[in-house]
Amino acid sequence: MREERFVAEALLLASLLGLALLAPIAPILGEAAAYVPRPPIVVDGNGAFVGNNGVTGGAGTASDPFVIEGWDIDASAASGITIRNTDAPFVIRSLTVHGIENYSMNGIQLSGVANGRVENVTVSNVWFGIVSDRSANITLARNNISSNAADGIVVYLSSRVTVAHNNVSFNAQEGIRVDGSSYTVLSGNRVDSNGGHGLEVDGADRVVATDNQASNNGDGISFAGVTNGIAVGNTVLNGAYGIRLWQSRGVVLGSNNLSSNGEGIRVGGSTNVTLTRNYVSLNTYNGVQFVGSSDSIIKENDITSNGDGPSVYGAGIRLDSSARILVYNNNLLGNAVQAVDDGGSGNLWDGGYPAGGNRWSDYSGPDLCSGLGQDVCPNPDGVGDVAYIVDSDTRDRYPLMGLYVPTNAPPTATFDLFPSSAIVTTVFTADASASWDLEDAAEMLQVRWDWEDDGTWDTAWSTTRVAHHPYSVPGSYVVRMEVRDTGGLTNSTMREVEVLPGPVEPPRPLDLLTLGLLALAPLVAAAIIVYLSARRRRRSPR
Repeated sequence: MREERFVAEALLLASLLGLALLAPIAPILGEAAAYVPRPPIVVDGNGAFVGNNGVTGGAGTASDPFVIEGWDIDASAASGITIRNTDAPFVIRSLTVHGIENYSMNGIQLSGVANGRVENVTVSNVWFGIVSDRSANITLARNNISSNAADGIVVYLSSRVTVAHNNVSFNAQEGIRVDGSSYTVLSGNRVDSNGGHGLEVDGADRVVATDNQASNNGDGISFAGVTNGIAVGNTVLNGAYGIRLWQSRGVVLGSNNLSSNGEGIRVGGSTNVTLTRNYVSLNTYNGVQFVGSSDSIIKENDITSNGDGPSVYGAGIRLDSSARILVYNNNLLGNAVQAVDDGGSGNLWDGGYPAGGNRWSDYSGPDLCSGLGQDVCPNPDGVGDVAYIVDSDTRDRYPLMGLYVPTNAPPTATFDLFPSSAIVTTVFTADASASWDLEDAAEMLQVRWDWEDDGTWDTAWSTTRVAHHPYSVPGSYVVRMEVRDTGGLTNSTMREVEVLPGPVEPPRPLDLLTLGLLALAPLVAAAIIVYLSARRRRRSPR
């Protein structure tokens, strides 16, 4: 009876202890529970992901990351959440961070970290909303960042950062700023009414901006010092510039809607730039302007009704001090001045025959003939027989008689693979988020993976563009990714990965207990032998 009573009391105490331990997090477990006020959070190193630092769950693995959620954090005296010097996977989600009028602290600061996500967070009335500083493999998604005293979101000297589907508005400076970073994806963000640029990218390599909406900012999208950049499918309204590109190279601007800005697109001091399939309309001054740039292409754009300001500044396409610019297959309709070019014969305004030149709404020449010299008559071919005169030394030799209508183009396949070299126990991550298409939004593209490039696809088609894969055998592998658009057109690319043998574990040192047992073993064996011998002698007949 006494033993039963003891067991019951022990169980009761254990239950009470469990409830006491759960009490601090109980308010955030229910779906309808309000956020719980708490002071700022600081996590410095993987070992600091603990309950006292706001961690509410998780084990710090890729499949079960540490979780910080459910808090209402006052950032008046210190940054709301600071994570630094960590590489354990974590997610910050479903919480609020706010400051007061002095705006002296940041909302969420990630410094020197890897493998983190910030999702469904609201940050307001702080200095910088969310900062990724010298960090890698970071995702910032579906957050509301507004009314902060500096930039909404900052990506600084970081790599492999995705900023997607955030609402960023009414920040005093830039909406989203990327500085000195690589492998950055800016996708599906709504950026509105910020004091500076909507999206500002400075000194970055391999940045992709797709399907963003920017309105009522300084510049909608600003790229400066960018190499290998993509801006596709964005909508920019009511900015000083729709897109401004400066001192950059290897940049594609495609399928953007740039309307009712001061200027639609301005490209300055840049090389190897492609403008294609953009809709540029109703901008006060120039639709497209190149200044001091070279070796670029302007093709398949609709450039309409630009130049409502003074005509000396307003034109559909304006080339100033630029060389080797190829302009063809564009529709230039109803601009105050259709085109201006001070480069003379250094630029080309058609793609030759039969590719043709541009459609000019004020062209009224005949189409009776065909051929390179438009002298095969009568044989109309949709190309005007008389050149369109841009200025005294610039002409379009093959003006189009009707609107140019582009056909579906295949998507562009690109992906990042990290790490590029690691041991067999590593789970490799392949990220095709930077793949893009001129007709389809990025989220409509499907991808599939062949992890060994053996001709057999290892995954089915999926709109999920991030995949993970381990290798069990060391060796060099080629990973192939194929992307498909809604029209069924495909493209593929590949990257190499090196899988190294895992470390050989050294023999474990024997502990004292094991050593003691080994030492006693011979003595025990001898004792057993003596005992058995004695028994045998007792049983033997005398």
